[in-house]
Amino acid sequence: MVVTYVLLASSPKPITILSLSIASGGALSNLFDRIFFDGNVVDFLRLDLGFLRTGIFNAADIAISVGLSLFALTSLGWLARRSAGTSGNSRGERTLR
Repeated sequence: MVVTYVLLASSPKPITILSLSIASGGALSNLFDRIFFDGNVVDFLRLDLGFLRTGIFNAADIAISVGLSLFALTSLGWLARRSAGTSGNSRGERTLR
């Protein structure tokens, strides 16, 4: 996923590459668990703060969630700037394409 995006994007931002790398690392970690633990993923974390209870998850799940959330936020920011006609520079100058 990361390699394809980097090859197809004209000039990917480092934060975009980082976010996709984090998500891919989490996915590969879960795949590793599935291959070497008889098709099971080892989940070992659970938050119970009284008002907040989560399901059981692992660090790879956190990496996937954080990476894809970061990717979505940076992509939405890019789309918003593009639809507004700005290049994302600090002065908000319009660009001609």
